[in-house]
Amino acid sequence: FVFTDAWKQSRSQTASISGSISTRLQWSLSRAAKAMLVTSVTTCSAFLLTAMTDLPIIATFGSFASLVIVWNFLLVVTWFPACVVFHETFVVHPYRGLVAGRMCG
Repeated sequence: FVFTDAWKQSRSQTASISGSISTRLQWSLSRAAKAMLVTSVTTCSAFLLTAMTDLPIIATFGSFASLVIVWNFLLVVTWFPACVVFHETFVVHPYRGLVAGRMCG
């Protein structure tokens, strides 16, 4: 939700930010990436500490969960913004997109 909130806030910024999808994306990512990184690092660290326990089942869970957190961060920084831009371009404003305008005519 951190990136989504930044994306929504970018709509109400000055025209230099809200004027194009690329500047909105850049502003939103720069605003949200730090918070997402900090929360992912702290959560991953906690699970890595859990991986150091003597109980094999708990250690395996800690290792798995830390890998899931790392992959989640990578996807939230790359894939999710792409999905938001796709949604904004082709669902919210379908006739502003380059492909959508050509598909109908």
